[in-house]
Amino acid sequence: MLRNSSANVTADETLDASERATGTLQSGSPRSTDFDSQHFEDIYPDGIENHCWNSSRNDMIFRKLRRLNALDGLVLDIGCGRGLTVEYLRQRGVNCLGVELGRPKLKPGITPYVHTGQSAFDLPLELRQQVRTIMLLDVIEHLEQPSKFLNDCRNAFPNLTGIVVTVPARMELWSNYDERYGHYRRYDRKVLRTHLEQGGFGPFELNYAFHWLYLPFLYLSRIKKKRSDVVQSPNRLWLHSILRVVCNLDERLIPGSLPGTSLIAAANLERK
Repeated sequence: MLRNSSANVTADETLDASERATGTLQSGSPRSTDFDSQHFEDIYPDGIENHCWNSSRNDMIFRKLRRLNALDGLVLDIGCGRGLTVEYLRQRGVNCLGVELGRPKLKPGITPYVHTGQSAFDLPLELRQQVRTIMLLDVIEHLEQPSKFLNDCRNAFPNLTGIVVTVPARMELWSNYDERYGHYRRYDRKVLRTHLEQGGFGPFELNYAFHWLYLPFLYLSRIKKKRSDVVQSPNRLWLHSILRVVCNLDERLIPGSLPGTSLIAAANLERK
């Protein structure tokens, strides 16, 4: 999905050693950060925006942007895939654009708002100067050195004020799905906070989400040892509409410190 950043020996490698010691970084051969056409088809089939996980995550992201006072400025979704969140936010009046290093089949109607086959850092300077908030939605787990990438984002967007980040959570939930899609880690709150702070951001909200899915995912990881790595679009839209409400209530009512299958953070840029 994104090009890996160049090495930053001091901050990231020190943290990597700590992560390996605590089991929050998966060791192994280097992973590719790019999605090919099969990856996009398997994880973003037509109709996947109606899945309760995607629709409720979009609701959560909208609330985080509102808390950041970011609804009136330009929002850039870096590593946006097919543009599901770009479409969702634009339908709600948010000036949102996307950029994707791969070349996925985009959602109909959003082609003018998504730059494909391009790094966010290669966007025209005039556009980068307009960006006030960036979103990295299930992106930085694909990067071996995310703090360096976050620093690069801060430097590439001179008028940046905030960021929204989502990541898969809890290394005890590690499975074949993470291997298939090139994850380096599943996060806990401490590691995500450290990466954001090293990248120059000061999180004011950092909470687990999808708490109700934690035990089923733990069963798949620890007992069954395998989960499906192909995502299916929902057939029963009424059921996913109900589960969307459940997911939103889960995020709003259950304490964010309790483990869930994802983490979502909203952070301001720390001005030096």
